[in-house]
Amino acid sequence: MGKAFFISVLVVLASGCATSPTPATVQDEVAKVLEDCREKWAAGQYNGLYESADKCVNPRLNALFRKYRYPYSDLVDLSAMYRLKVSRAIDSNQLSYEDGKLLMAQLGVAMAHEEQERDSMSAQERASAADDNAHILDGMARYQTVVAPKAPPLVNCTTTPTGATVCR
Repeated sequence: MGKAFFISVLVVLASGCATSPTPATVQDEVAKVLEDCREKWAAGQYNGLYESADKCVNPRLNALFRKYRYPYSDLVDLSAMYRLKVSRAIDSNQLSYEDGKLLMAQLGVAMAHEEQERDSMSAQERASAADDNAHILDGMARYQTVVAPKAPPLVNCTTTPTGATVCR
């Protein structure tokens, strides 16, 4: 599920890592995680993509992020949360698998863009950005209206009286 997103993780992992792995090394590790989890899912070890993402994919990808000392843990958490929302929607037949793949690919693009933005920020600006990443989810909510307009929203974003965007 969301293989395009996971492959785009290569750019994110390889560009911000302290141990400087080659993109091919990271790609191989991500591919192994995805294939192993896909095989377990196909063998019936998980009841659906949601359970597979929750119990197999997310923990193992998070371990890769830690292994390579990825500097933006909030983006890792946001990605895992969104991956679970997509998986739940697919499992409940509210979203097609193909639409889920498109949403995850777009999330990969959004994450790569966010990382590039943060790389050009001061430490204080990066800390502030980590506290407020609602703009990413707001963009994903808008993108979903194009990809899967009839599907229930995966993310609901509202603007508070102070002008802040809050997404759930």
